[in-house]
Amino acid sequence: MSVQPGRPRRPGRQRRAELSQHFLTPAAALQIVEQARVVGSDRVVEIGGGTGVLTRALARRAAHVVTMQALSGAGYPGVSSLDIMGNVIPHIGGEEAKMATETGKLLGTLTEAGVEPADVTISAQCNRVPVLDGHMECVSVRLKAPASAEEAANVMASFESPLAGMGLPTAPEFPIRVFEDERFPQPRRHAMAGGGMQVSVGKVRECPVLGVKFVVLSHNTIRGAAGGAILNAELLNAQGCLVRRTEAVAVG
Repeated sequence: MSVQPGRPRRPGRQRRAELSQHFLTPAAALQIVEQARVVGSDRVVEIGGGTGVLTRALARRAAHVVTMQALSGAGYPGVSSLDIMGNVIPHIGGEEAKMATETGKLLGTLTEAGVEPADVTISAQCNRVPVLDGHMECVSVRLKAPASAEEAANVMASFESPLAGMGLPTAPEFPIRVFEDERFPQPRRHAMAGGGMQVSVGKVRECPVLGVKFVVLSHNTIRGAAGGAILNAELLNAQGCLVRRTEAVAVG
């Protein structure tokens, strides 16, 4: 006899753990994971997986990323021309671990004790490629709530920045652009979109492994570094968090 998880038991039949009869519902499994505060960095050993209800709950948040990172990301003097011309280097020291930790922080929650990382698992593979500017990522994600590729594309395309309307000079009018043309984005064509501050997304499709996959491109030294720092300063100034140097000296 097989009993589907979540279905009521037949009258007179008792659950027998010694026979590995599992009656764990998806709702109960999710509650277990939430109560245990399982995050992406945790290692969980599940003994007796049963019907897989708990396994699916444990693995519901994940992402796999393959990056193609531009030469400018290596700084000056950068990678030797003899190493990179007509070549791809499948290693960038510390980058893969950094992607996992930084993503958790960016998607995390700010508390009085600091940043509580988001419970998302990141598997990253980072490559240095012969492109001057613009880091590109091939991303596959498993979302907490199932969504189609069309829904994911619409959410990204309709994203409105919380900085909109603040008049910040460096903030792009459209932070994210989603392309329908499967050939895009491309670093040479789109790295400087929005003055280098716009993120370009393309090839949003169904992923048979994790759910949704897409390609994303951003300018690594503008959006990812200098431009982002300037935008942060503009925001701090607009919020009144900065004071003129003369005022700071007078207060001190």
